[in-house]
Amino acid sequence: VGTCKEKFRRFVMKFIDPNANPNEDENGVNPDEPLCLQRLEEINMIGEPFLNISATHLKKFDANLYRQLICYPKEVIPTLTWLSTKCFLKSISIQCWSIRYRLDLMMWRR
Repeated sequence: VGTCKEKFRRFVMKFIDPNANPNEDENGVNPDEPLCLQRLEEINMIGEPFLNISATHLKKFDANLYRQLICYPKEVIPTLTWLSTKCFLKSISIQCWSIRYRLDLMMWRR
């Protein structure tokens, strides 16, 4: 679980979609910035506590972490949910704000 946490933390903090095209994205995503950090900032602005993660992106970033997610979803998803909440709270610098967050994992095909 510790290795899974560290790999996912790196994914949230560093993953930049190599296929991102600023002309095609109507959501205003900067293709040069980490995608999840931008989504966490968006959560803070709009107040909807859902972080959608592309399993395809996760696989591109770390195939072993993706395999763990597919093989052990009951163990991995709660860990990723907890960690995404922790990253969110850290990114907005609010340590005492309490709200339930859910992590939706989706496979997007391109």
